[in-house]
Amino acid sequence: EINGITFGGVGNGTTVEHVEVAYNLDDGFEFFGGSVSGKWLSALFVGDDAFDTDQGYRGRLQYIFALVDENGNHAAEMDSKLTNQRRSFPVVYGATFIKSNHSSAQTDGLVQIREGGGGEFYNMILTGYAGSGLENNICNTETRTSTSPAPSGTEHLYWDAASNTINVKTAVGGFTNQFDISGDCQWENGGDQASDSTDPDIQLLPNVWNSISNLYQMDPRAISGGNLFSNVAVPPNDGFFDSDVNFKGAFGTDLWLDQWSYLSEFGYLPSGEVLPTSSTTLSGEITS
Repeated sequence: EINGITFGGVGNGTTVEHVEVAYNLDDGFEFFGGSVSGKWLSALFVGDDAFDTDQGYRGRLQYIFALVDENGNHAAEMDSKLTNQRRSFPVVYGATFIKSNHSSAQTDGLVQIREGGGGEFYNMILTGYAGSGLENNICNTETRTSTSPAPSGTEHLYWDAASNTINVKTAVGGFTNQFDISGDCQWENGGDQASDSTDPDIQLLPNVWNSISNLYQMDPRAISGGNLFSNVAVPPNDGFFDSDVNFKGAFGTDLWLDQWSYLSEFGYLPSGEVLPTSSTTLSGEITS
C-alpha cells in the first residue's frame, strides 16, 4: 500500500508536470481528494494501478501514459466511495494506456470506474489485452452517458464516444471487448456507452509482450495521418489544458518521454529528434 507518489488533499494551486513512476509495487500515482492537476505523467510497470483517484478527487489531467505489464492491474482505477463525500470528478483529455499480454487479472478492465465515481474523459486510447476497456461497477446516483454533450455539473460520468478509442482484446487471438458494465450501472438511453474501436495507429508497439524483457522497443507517438488525428475533442481554454491539440492520446509528434524516462534511459525509445513521417516509415508486421 505504498504508492509511487501519493497526493493527499493537494489543491488546485499545484500542477505536476513531467513526472514518472516506474516499478512501484503498488499504485503509480494516487490522488486522495484534492484538485491538483497534472500533465506529461508516466507510470511504467507498477504492481497495481498506474493512476488511482479516490475520495473526491477533482483535478485535471492531460497527456498521461501507462504501460501495464503482466504483474499490473488497471491503468486507471477511479473510485468515489459512493455518497460518503463529494463525488470524485477527474477531467481527462489525452491518455494512452497499454496493457501487455498476461495470465493474471484477465477479467479486469484497463480502466475501472466504480463506487459512484464520476468525471469526464476525452481523447483516451485504451489498447492491448484486458478483460475490457472500461469496467464500470458499484454505481450510485450519478448519471452515466456517452451521448454528447456532457451533462452540466459534477454528478455524472461522461465517456466521449467520438474521441475515445477502445481497442482492447481479451487475450492474444481473443475478441475485442470495449465495456464491462455491471447490472447496477445502467447507462442512459437504455445503455448508450460507446467508443471508437479502430486501430489506434501507434508508431511502434510489439503485438505480444509480457514485461520489459520482451518489449524490446516502442514508439507511442501517433502515425502521421493515422486514426489518432480524427475526431479529436478540443479541451477548454481554461489556463491549464492545451486547447490547440490535434491528436488523441498522450502523444502526437512530440515524444515527451525522450531523455528523461526510464524507457529512454535504457534504450526502449527512439530519439525524440527523429520525427517519423509516411516517407521515412516502413509499415507492417514482422511475423518471423
